[in-house]
Order: sequence, then structure tokens, then C-alpha cells
Amino acid sequence: MTKYGLRGIGLRRISGLRGIGIAIGLLLLPSLGPQGMGITPETSAQAEEVGTCANRCPPKPLQFTPGKRIQVQVWNRTGRPLFIEKVQGARPVVLAGGGRIAFQRGGSTEPNASVVFWEKNETPLKAKLSQPRLDVLRVELTFAAQKPGDKALYIRNDGRIDLL
Repeated sequence: MTKYGLRGIGLRRISGLRGIGIAIGLLLLPSLGPQGMGITPETSAQAEEVGTCANRCPPKPLQFTPGKRIQVQVWNRTGRPLFIEKVQGARPVVLAGGGRIAFQRGGSTEPNASVVFWEKNETPLKAKLSQPRLDVLRVELTFAAQKPGDKALYIRNDGRIDLL
């Protein structure tokens, strides 16, 4: 029989049909994945947790410069009117379905601020927060799948945002 030399994988020579099968198996080993190498799915998941979280990292929390005023944009992505209370104790603003409202919050004169929102029939709401610019907080309100949903956001004096 013919002898095969495979220097790339550290074997000097493998002979016979059995040797060819071993050589092919060794060449294909990296493409088999964790299960082909005898690693159980649990072991593979544990190995991923040790590395970086490139595809599964939670998004960085929103952060604004402490003491700076920010513009808060509230977008009503529902088809019904929503109530928005910008200042505690003030009369709420009615935001029509599909409408938007923007106002200033924070700053050194108003270190902690909150915005409360609700629907007349108490349908739970979901708030999606984003920061399109350094001084803008965008709040997109949609209906939530289940109760209790989101009811307010709190702008802390350290620049962090809490969704309540």
C-alpha cells in the first residue's frame, strides 16, 4: 500500500485504508464543532461565558452628563391617546396616538426629574429608551404584552436613567 505523509498535523506517515480514514478525520476535526470533539452542550455554554460577550452583551446603560439639561422626546407609538406628566403635581398632557412631544429636563436647578405616563384604560405600556444624541433621551411608548408594564422614568442627578 501507499504511504501518506501529513507533516501539517504532526504525523510523519500513515499507511493503509485505516490510515487514510484517520488522516481525513484529523483534517475534518476542527469543522465538527464542540459536539464532534466530545464536548457536551453544557460545557460549550460554560466555555462561552468565560470569553467575551461580543454577541450577547447587554447594551450599555444610558448615561447623560450630570448637571446638564437634556431634551426628552416622548413618542406615542400606539393608536390611542396617552397621558404624560412632565412635572409632579402638574396637569398631565394628552399625547395623541402617533404623536410626539419634547421638553427639557434636568440641569443644576432640577437635579432629579421624572416623567410619568399611562393610558386611560390602564393598558400596560412598554417604554423603549434610546440616546440618539448626547443631550437627547428618546422614549418610544408601545403597548406591553403583560402587566405591570412601564409607568415612569427617573432621571437621576448622576446622569443615569431608571425605568420604573
